[in-house]
Amino acid sequence: MRFPAYCCGIVGLRVGLGRIPSFNHTAKVARAIGGQLMATQGPLTRTVGDARLALKVMAKGDPRDTRWVDAPLTGPPVVRPIKVAIVPEVPGGVTHLAQQAAVRGAGRHLEAAGYVVEEILPPNIEEAVRWWHAIGSGDVLRLLYPTVESVGEADARTSMREWLALYPPPEPNAVLDALARRDLLLWRWLEFFQDYPVVVMPTHCDLPPPWRLDLTREGQKQLIDALRVGLVAPVLGLGALQVPVGSYGKLRTGVQIVTSRFREDLALDAGEIIEAAEGIVEPIDPMW
Repeated sequence: MRFPAYCCGIVGLRVGLGRIPSFNHTAKVARAIGGQLMATQGPLTRTVGDARLALKVMAKGDPRDTRWVDAPLTGPPVVRPIKVAIVPEVPGGVTHLAQQAAVRGAGRHLEAAGYVVEEILPPNIEEAVRWWHAIGSGDVLRLLYPTVESVGEADARTSMREWLALYPPPEPNAVLDALARRDLLLWRWLEFFQDYPVVVMPTHCDLPPPWRLDLTREGQKQLIDALRVGLVAPVLGLGALQVPVGSYGKLRTGVQIVTSRFREDLALDAGEIIEAAEGIVEPIDPMW
């Protein structure tokens, strides 16, 4: 939800694990364990208010779903003023200057509204990215690869081959170790959220990528490096709201607002403040 929303300059809400049911009565095979832990649903909208409304509808329960949690859409009050951790530069690689500016701009908007904003790193971002790759390449992509090779179009096959060449599936014990370490890292983040209930990071570490960048080894490496900031919320099962902030030429930049489990309300509250300061971008006619 966050990446396509970022590329299109709109709002995208990734919910925390278990918030929106995903029961599929047509499923013939079991989901990969990585998919069970990381895949979620969510709305793409023009405004933060619409995302809040869509969440209210999509989060209605399904007693057949194995992950759905009947958690309230508005959590208990947090200590005021709310402390915000902003991360303009994401460890592990380069962060485009325009994306850094977007994060700091969002921080200024929140500070003007009474939040306490501090540049501080949440725990072990690079470690979270490593565990995503271990689980993703060792479980999700490993099972998806034969299907893509069988029915995917040529570019999809090339893209996945290049991804797996860079991050080949690890041996099974490495996947089990990553799953265990994921749990410990989630503890650390939940502790961090006690002090900083809101974390603002780039949605993507680079500008929206050019078409077919992922079809060469070097291009795929560049794309995966820029995607690293988007892997943290999935591997930990956290929610995150993408909101457009700033621009770079004709391209929009944007931030993701990450919050603790089942605290999408805090992300939406912060997102509405940022949106009010930035203004809502009107739809444009598509160019063909």
